Amino acid sequence: MLPRLIHGLYIACAALLLAAILFHHFQLVFYPYPLDYLEPSIATITATIAEGKNPYAFESQPTRISGYPVLANLLVAQLTPVFGNTLELHRLLSAICIFAAAVLIGFVLYRQSCSLSESLVAAVLVYAGFLYYSTPIAGATGLSLLLFLMSIAIPWLSAFSRTSLLFTLIIGLLAFYTKQYFIAGLGYVCLYLFLTESKKLGILFGLSALIALCVSMVAVTAFAPYYFDTTFFMISGAAVMTSASDIVFQQIRDYFFIAYPIFLVAVICGARQLYKARSARAQEGFRKSRGRLFPRFNMRAWGAPLLTSHLDYFTYCLACSMLIFVFVLGGNQGNYLSYLFQLVAPFLIVVTLRMVARSGALKPFLRVLLILAMYNSYAMHSHEFTVKNEENWAELGDLISNAEDVYASSILLMEMMDNGLELYHNGHTPYFLFARLKPDILRRDNPDESVEGIWHKHVDRLHEKVKKQSFDLILVDEWTGLLNALPDADGQVKGVDLLQQYYEQRKVLPVSAADRPGGGTFHVQVWTPKGGE
Repeated sequence: MLPRLIHGLYIACAALLLAAILFHHFQLVFYPYPLDYLEPSIATITATIAEGKNPYAFESQPTRISGYPVLANLLVAQLTPVFGNTLELHRLLSAICIFAAAVLIGFVLYRQSCSLSESLVAAVLVYAGFLYYSTPIAGATGLSLLLFLMSIAIPWLSAFSRTSLLFTLIIGLLAFYTKQYFIAGLGYVCLYLFLTESKKLGILFGLSALIALCVSMVAVTAFAPYYFDTTFFMISGAAVMTSASDIVFQQIRDYFFIAYPIFLVAVICGARQLYKARSARAQEGFRKSRGRLFPRFNMRAWGAPLLTSHLDYFTYCLACSMLIFVFVLGGNQGNYLSYLFQLVAPFLIVVTLRMVARSGALKPFLRVLLILAMYNSYAMHSHEFTVKNEENWAELGDLISNAEDVYASSILLMEMMDNGLELYHNGHTPYFLFARLKPDILRRDNPDESVEGIWHKHVDRLHEKVKKQSFDLILVDEWTGLLNALPDADGQVKGVDLLQQYYEQRKVLPVSAADRPGGGTFHVQVWTPKGGE
């Protein structure tokens, strides 16, 4: 009787969490202002594409650049003639992809366990994690996450058939051109093939992926000359400058405090499996079972796998994701905890709930722990969607609509585009200088087309407009200021010095993005030319 009651409560909690998270996601999608300070920047790229322009062409640097690939923008741009270039439309694409990714995880677990209960809970837990911080906002992450998980799941679901590997190769490349680090799925599959299917097949798949990637890079560079300047050198340069090793362990600690019931369940199930394995070895004797204790390697036959013992696919994927987080991505505090929810949590949940489905008499107790995990998955989100400082949003909108030439904060980019005003930066522009951190052999011969040359020309134009008081309005905040010139023999011309010399601060208007990570309140300073009204 008690196990049945716990099972009923377990399913009821999963259904309740799903309903709550669906409502939470609805609130995220249709929030009327930015969820994140830089969220409006994605719409500037979509607008550029919708206008028939190339965000990676010389003419788009550095005001319409993107640090991320634009596959998601290309999809949204096709819909803007009907629905408009709105943040809601971008978020809706992410929402569809996020939900599909969660369903895919549930389906994968069902194929392993045949348990509808655990599959439902796995999908809901993963879905809740995907709504944390940067994944659900307007951007490429939702689509790229779905492509990444498809590149992992499709070959496994098809027993690594040749056809599935071809689809995986295509999907992996699409993931790379949606968000760079999600190409990792191809690496996971390649190494797993080498270890457990066939060394020859693993090498052939890896070489095919490398050739396809190189060919695509040549084609992309020919069509979009500054693509790798901004999506690779700019992003990697900024990451090197901002990463910190202590952030890795802070994120692991904070993730553990959220997901500790799942870790506890995994430990209990793992201990149970080890005990059963030890009992089996005791019965058949150590000599017969030591082959399972110490993996053996087949180094000679190229058609055979490297490992002669079984390697669980999703446990292997979990290990790969954890290594990537610790040694590559985890130092980036700009996506705090998001990488863990995207790369680690899906595999951790699949592995753990698969063991729960096979846990026998322990299952009711483990399900109680997972109910606690469901609560934590809901409680970690901010549920405050009241719009704050709405009157200031309206006032800034009026100021922008009544001006002809405005230099505006990143958080006001939607208002700038709604009024058809020229953009002098799009949120990613201040990071453009990091693109110069690349080998000399890759630098352009024409100095006017170099990163430094483009920056000089753009900043000189801005500073000249400030000196001539050409801007009707300058709106800056604690994160967006007037751009600085590069240091030269006479020192560095700082934007803030020119601003104070030729403009006067009239007021400060706090505006609020959503009350969640990446959001909060930002204080927009309103500057007008000195001597004006």
